[in-house]
Amino acid sequence: SCASPPCDTCSSGRAQGDANGDCLFDIRDVSYLQFYLAQVGLGSPFALQPYQQTQMDADSNGVIALADALYLTRVNFRLLRFFNSTVVRPVQHPYSGGFLTFNFTLSDKSGAQTASDVSQVFMYVTSTSAASISTLAASTLVWGTLRQLTSSPPGILY
Repeated sequence: SCASPPCDTCSSGRAQGDANGDCLFDIRDVSYLQFYLAQVGLGSPFALQPYQQTQMDADSNGVIALADALYLTRVNFRLLRFFNSTVVRPVQHPYSGGFLTFNFTLSDKSGAQTASDVSQVFMYVTSTSAASISTLAASTLVWGTLRQLTSSPPGILY
């Protein structure tokens, strides 16, 4: 933690989800985010450090909203994980073995990577090309479950 938040630097690195700038992630970050959103609603938002904006946008969609506070709450109570990175390896990649591969890195509230047998990832894949959707729908999954969606636009949920 730091002596006088918000702190620009953290001696042991900034915890993911650290919205209030104290270098830790806990329920106080959720409260801080909710207070900020209330101030925005009242038309008097306070200034944020750039790192706070990044930490508050927990779902990384470019908008700080109530959904971010809900997500951080669930991560705090270990109901969800932080989504850290995605790596897509196309079938053309020399090490793909002919497979389209998606790798996801998740971590818990402490920053520790979570094992694949304790986490679930849902991935929605869509395309403007009907042929691509048909190809994806005919795919064989090596690991996971395929669900065809009839949404608009049509897509595949893995």
